[in-house]
Amino acid sequence: MRNIRYTLIAILSLLLTADYACAQKNPDTLVINTKNGQVILVSDSLKKFITMPMDMLIRKAIYQVLDSLPNDKSLKAKKKTQRDSLYTRIIKKRMFRITESFGIGLIRDKVSPLVGVGIEFAPQKQDYFRKNGGMYTFINLSAHAAFTFREVENKYRTYQNTFLDATIGNRINPAGGYKSVTELSAGIGYLIQRNGNYFDRNTFKIFANIGLPTSFIVIRPECYLSKGNVFPGLTIKLINITNYY
Repeated sequence: MRNIRYTLIAILSLLLTADYACAQKNPDTLVINTKNGQVILVSDSLKKFITMPMDMLIRKAIYQVLDSLPNDKSLKAKKKTQRDSLYTRIIKKRMFRITESFGIGLIRDKVSPLVGVGIEFAPQKQDYFRKNGGMYTFINLSAHAAFTFREVENKYRTYQNTFLDATIGNRINPAGGYKSVTELSAGIGYLIQRNGNYFDRNTFKIFANIGLPTSFIVIRPECYLSKGNVFPGLTIKLINITNYY
């Protein structure tokens, strides 16, 4: 009888060991569906999960995964989007900005200093830094004052005439493939302040802006129209190019 008892105990021990080994080779899997995806938990027995709150279980698994990931810098490099890869530089968009310019012009036969200030709207300024054909479109509304001088009774008198200009065009990145110009734009202006008789009332002008490459100089050919009269003008403007981008 004693031998039979020992034999039964040995068989029972083998069965328990085999059951444990089988559990190890064939672990139980728990799949949890969430609104952000699935969480998969693997264990030798699902009974171990019963006493543990599910939210704490998921949080613990997530923390362990995050601890095994590389640092933030390498993650940012890996998560670089396809859109960002199209640009040589990423900037914060500044759709509106104040513009200022100075220059000198030749209007008919008079040399005239110029001062201008305005507001500019450029919704896609980021496109200036595209790798291929970088440029952006802008709309500018500005006031430009032209100063002329005349000698009256052995004294020089200054006359200020101000035009309201509306401009639309493109600024072009020379590094993007275009080497000849940095700006191509055109516009129309109207005389809003008249001083003296150098300009007639209701004078209009049309103009084009051509930005010289790698420079802060803009060439502006102009055409003035008033009461059937047409006369040319030419202006050289100096701009603060560092604030354009």
